[in-house]
Amino acid sequence: MSIQIRTDGKLIKATGTSLRYLQVSIEAPPATHQSSRRPINIAFVIDRSGSMQGEKIARAREAVIHGIRSLRDEDRFAVVAFDDSIEVVVPSTVSTAEGRQQAIAAVQRVDSRGRTDLCGGWLHGCSEIGQHLKDEAFGRCILLTDGLANVGITQPEQILVHVRELRARLVSTSTLGVGSDFNEFLLGKMAEAGGGNFHFIENAGHIPEFIAAEVGEALAVTARDVEIIVESSDALSVGSLNDFPCKREGNAWHISAGSLFAGQLLEPVIGMSFPAGVVGAETEVRVRVADRDGALGGELPGIALRWADENAHRAEKLDPVVAASVATLLAARTLREALLQNQAGNYDCAREIMFSCLSDIDLYAGDDASVHGSVLELRSRIDEISQSMSPMARKAQHMRSFSMSKDRSIRSARRKSSRVVFLPTASDQKFIEDVIPRLAEADPELFGDLAVDTTLAAGPFAWQRTAPVIGEHEENRLLSDVLSCTRHDQVRIAFVNERLADNWFSHWHPRARSGVVSLADWSGHFGVPAQAFVAYEAVLYGLSALSPDYDSVAIAHAETRGCLFDFCGTRADIEVKLQASDLCPECRRHLERIGIPVARLLPLTRLIRELAIPVPAH
Repeated sequence: MSIQIRTDGKLIKATGTSLRYLQVSIEAPPATHQSSRRPINIAFVIDRSGSMQGEKIARAREAVIHGIRSLRDEDRFAVVAFDDSIEVVVPSTVSTAEGRQQAIAAVQRVDSRGRTDLCGGWLHGCSEIGQHLKDEAFGRCILLTDGLANVGITQPEQILVHVRELRARLVSTSTLGVGSDFNEFLLGKMAEAGGGNFHFIENAGHIPEFIAAEVGEALAVTARDVEIIVESSDALSVGSLNDFPCKREGNAWHISAGSLFAGQLLEPVIGMSFPAGVVGAETEVRVRVADRDGALGGELPGIALRWADENAHRAEKLDPVVAASVATLLAARTLREALLQNQAGNYDCAREIMFSCLSDIDLYAGDDASVHGSVLELRSRIDEISQSMSPMARKAQHMRSFSMSKDRSIRSARRKSSRVVFLPTASDQKFIEDVIPRLAEADPELFGDLAVDTTLAAGPFAWQRTAPVIGEHEENRLLSDVLSCTRHDQVRIAFVNERLADNWFSHWHPRARSGVVSLADWSGHFGVPAQAFVAYEAVLYGLSALSPDYDSVAIAHAETRGCLFDFCGTRADIEVKLQASDLCPECRRHLERIGIPVARLLPLTRLIRELAIPVPAH
C-alpha cells in the first residue's frame, strides 16, 4: 500500500482567483489470505422486461448463477427481477451450500415480460442488502438493464437522490447497460453517485464476464469507502475533476473515492481554487486519506504554495504527470457533455463545447507535450460528435469518457512498468507475441518487461476497420485510442493490417511517443517472415525509451548502406535491409553521441538477421 501526492505547480496568481491541481496516487493494500477475506453482501438486480427476451435474459441468468456459485458461507446475496412489477426472486440469504442451490433453481425460472420499473427494482435490491449489512461486510448492488426507466420513479434526479442516500448508508451501486436502448447518462451517474462502476455491454454474450468482474472486484475489496480530505487555513474551494462526490465540513473538503480492491491504483485529481493574495505570501494545503477500516490512513506532508505575480505564474513549468491527468479529465468531462448535447440533437452546441475545452487546455498548458494525447482525443471526436450518431456509437464514446474519468483499473505498483508496449489491432496478429521473448533475451533492460495490450483488438475499445487504407483522420483516431489505454511515459507501437495512406511501412508520432506500423503484405507471403519486421519496428521505435535525443526519422538516410536506418521505399528493399541488419559508421557515431551504446544494439541487430532468414516456398 502506498500514497503519494503531487501538484501541477506551486505558484498562485496574486490577482483574481487562481486554480491549482493536485493528484493523489492511492494503491490499495494487497489482499489477505483468501480464507480471511472480508464478507460481502451483494444483490443482483436483473431487468426482465420484454426487450430482455432471448439471449439477454439467458445470459443474465447464467451470470447471476455463476456469481452465486463464487460466494462463500459467510457472504450474503439476494436476487431481484423487475419489469413493471418487482419480484424478490431470492430474499437476502446467507450463502450456504443449500442456500446457493435453492437460489440457483429460483434464478433459472426467471423469464422476460412487461415494462421497466428500473428504480423500483434497484431500490428493492438495495433494501435486501441494507436489512442485513453488517459492519465488517462490503455491500454492493449490481443493476443490469437494457432499457429506459418508464414505470415508477423515472426522473433521473429523483433516482440519484436515492443513490446518494443509499451510498451514505454504505450500499454502493454498479450499473451495467446492455445493447442500444438504455440511458447511458442515467446509468453512468448512478454508478458515479453510488461509488461503483458503469459498464456498457455491447453484446449480450458478454454479460457473464462483466458480472463476474463486478463480483470479483467486490470479493477483493481491501479499502472500503475511501475519502480524500483536503484542508487549508485560507478560503479554499475544492472540487473533484473525476466527478467524485465532494462536500465541505468546516475548513475541510471531503472527496469520496469509493472502495478499492487489492492492488488497485487510483489517481484522482483535485482542483483547488485560491483567492487573490499578496505576492510572496505562502499558504499550506494539508491532505490525508482515510477509509472505513484504517487500511490506508495517514496524513501526507503539507503542500506549500506561494502567491506570485502574473509573469512568474505564467512562466512556471507544469508537472507533466499532473498536467496530462488534468487534460485527460477535462477531455473526459467534455466528451460526456458533448454526447448529451448530441443525443438532444444540438450538434452545433456539441461542437462548441469541444472547441471550448481545447481552448481551455491550451490556456492551461500551452504547447506542453504532456497534454498532446488528450488534445488529440478531443480533436479526433469533433466531427463524429457534431453530427447524428447511432445509439451504439454514442454509448461506446460515453463508456470511454467514463473510463477516462474514473481510471479504476488495477495497476499494481509492485509489478515493474513496461517501457514499451505493443498494441495489435486485430486478433489474428498473435505472431507478434512470438517476437517478445526473443527481444527480451537480446535486451532485458529495454524489452524484458515489454507488454502486449489487446485493448484495441477486443472489448469496448475495439478498433475495427473495413477499408484497406488508413487515412490521416483514421490514424489520428487510432492514436487517440492508443493514448487512452496506455500510460503517458510508455513508447507505444500499434500494429494494423491496413496500408497507410502514403504507403510507408510505419509512421512515428514523436509528441505522442507512438508508432503506427502497417503489417499489410507481410502475413501469408513467402520471403522474410513478419516476425523480423516486427522486431525491426520494435527496435526502431523502442530506442526512444533510451534517449530523449533519439529521433527515428532524423537518423534515417536515403542512401543504401546496408544499415538498419536505410530509408526503404519497397518491401524488397526492406527485406534486404532486415537480412543485412547492420549499423553504418555514421549512425554508430550518432547513437554513441546521444547515449545509446552501439554494443548494446548488436544483440538486437543479430536477432533481426536471425528472424529474417527467408521462408522457403513449398
